[in-house]
Amino acid sequence: MKNMIFLTHFIVDNFSRMILGWKISLNCKSSIMLENLRYVYYEYFFEDEDPPAILMVDGGSENKGKVTDAIENQEIRFRIWVAQQDIRYSNSMVEAINKIMKYRYLFRHELLDFKHVQRYLAIAVELYNNRPHSALYGLAPRETFGGEMPNKDQFKQQIQEAKTLRIAENKALICTNCAFSEGNQ
Repeated sequence: MKNMIFLTHFIVDNFSRMILGWKISLNCKSSIMLENLRYVYYEYFFEDEDPPAILMVDGGSENKGKVTDAIENQEIRFRIWVAQQDIRYSNSMVEAINKIMKYRYLFRHELLDFKHVQRYLAIAVELYNNRPHSALYGLAPRETFGGEMPNKDQFKQQIQEAKTLRIAENKALICTNCAFSEGNQ
């Protein structure tokens, strides 16, 4: 699949970093993004949000057309913000997840065709959503989305114990090849 180019479309919860919806396609169409948004909207009960949830997008054509029509007609109720246009922030978190998905999962495997990429991406999204994340202080995105709150002090004691043990082990090492070890002074 070396010459095949496909686009990935991710919808990510900003707080938990969980991938809520995804699609891959061979071309850039707002209908594909709208299908993804509809899935997320109904799967995660965003239709009950009042005020409507905020959907931050980039200025790409896949986020216009049918997507903006559906939002304007209130078929799906999101407030849409275009990054670096309506707000000064970028959509760098989604771009970072896009990069993680490509370099940690997709680019490491020889994927034979579009269907193979689609099947593998389904597995990769589950792996990503259930893997502990440093920004969530060891919680997985799915755990955080499910209501667990990240706690930066959760592993404080274990980290301190590991640091103390590591220092003690390093001091106990004797290196006969080092000019600065106790045996060579």
